[in-house]
Amino acid sequence: AMLRKALRALDELKMEFVSRENASLEVQKQINEFLIEQKIDIHLQSFKCAHFINRFVIFSIAVFNLGLTSYSI
Repeated sequence: AMLRKALRALDELKMEFVSRENASLEVQKQINEFLIEQKIDIHLQSFKCAHFINRFVIFSIAVFNLGLTSYSI
């Protein structure tokens, strides 16, 4: 639950920044790339510290929250 809240908070902060600063598409792309890197790191750290049973849950959250199922380069 805390992991999901933290990830949502990052997304909300990004949206607020983009809105307030009227960020260009290039800046938004850079922010998104940075956030993806940070979210991956957060998930990896959570995964390393989690009990075996919780690792599947963290992995599932990572796949859906990082948009790995629909991410395009």
